[in-house]
Amino acid sequence: MSDPLPSTTQLIVANGPSPGVVSGSRWFGAAMCALSAAGYSGLPILAKLAFAAGLSIAGVLSVRFGGASIIILGYLVLRRRTPLYPGGRAGRALLGLGLLYGVQATLFFAGLQRIPASMSSVLLYIYPALVSLLAWRVHRSRPRPEELGAVGLGLAGIVLTIRPWGPPGLGGGAGLDLIGAALVVAAAVCYSVYIMVSGTIVRQIGPLVSTGWITAGATGYFLVVGAATHSLAIQLPPFGGWILAGMVVFNTILPLLAFLAGLVRVGPTAASLISTLEPVFTVLLAAIFLGERLGGLEAVGGLMVLSAAILVNLPPVRLGRQSEATGFGPKADHGM
Repeated sequence: MSDPLPSTTQLIVANGPSPGVVSGSRWFGAAMCALSAAGYSGLPILAKLAFAAGLSIAGVLSVRFGGASIIILGYLVLRRRTPLYPGGRAGRALLGLGLLYGVQATLFFAGLQRIPASMSSVLLYIYPALVSLLAWRVHRSRPRPEELGAVGLGLAGIVLTIRPWGPPGLGGGAGLDLIGAALVVAAAVCYSVYIMVSGTIVRQIGPLVSTGWITAGATGYFLVVGAATHSLAIQLPPFGGWILAGMVVFNTILPLLAFLAGLVRVGPTAASLISTLEPVFTVLLAAIFLGERLGGLEAVGGLMVLSAAILVNLPPVRLGRQSEATGFGPKADHGM
């Protein structure tokens, strides 16, 4: 996901498929998951427009995460079914996760400022394979052949996408900024660590409450960073307010609601697989609104990265039974 909202991955690992879901409902759920992917895919596009209008990373993301936090926590207050504050220790842990998520978002958007939106979305999608790598290390479990293949395929896809041995260009452009590409890959690494450390507390507290406080922590991070670097002031150009509102509503809240509606109907594995449509949508939107075009080798590399994400999300099949479906392969129940 292009700088994904924290709860989407958390919802995958915190929920299972609803029993007895009828076929028509599953089709509706699949459509909702695809709509969610389409919503998240527009974030790099609007971010590019915001940067072109002179807005800073701290200004843009403090509004995005602040707006999301207010809406989510406000909804929980109105619903009155779930305790809003998870307690001192858990609350501090969630705010700390917000800081980690803020670092991830900073890396991604810093890279996005330097490389095309389509390529940033493709490169970020190495994170499912990286989660598998971290799971092998942390849980000392034997990797499945599909996971080994996904990691190798994803890393090869990154190399082919950025082509460090020569001037790659994007549709004949001047060449890819390797620093920008490295920043996006670093964001994928950071997000993988975030997934590993957040899973346990999210399952205990619940995805919506967790997301509300994590986005609040990220908001605080960007407010402090913006104030320290004097980059927080938001002088909105014409239509700047609409860009920021679109990020909060169409690239954050509506995709989250659509994903919730889809997840309970199709289950976590199908939801994860459908979510891999996001970089495809980003490439299409970038071509329409930004005039970006992936070259032949970049497109092949992007397909390799996307295929790696799909491989990792495929559930393992054993003799006599099928293993429980999870969001990121068989280790997702250990805290991803």
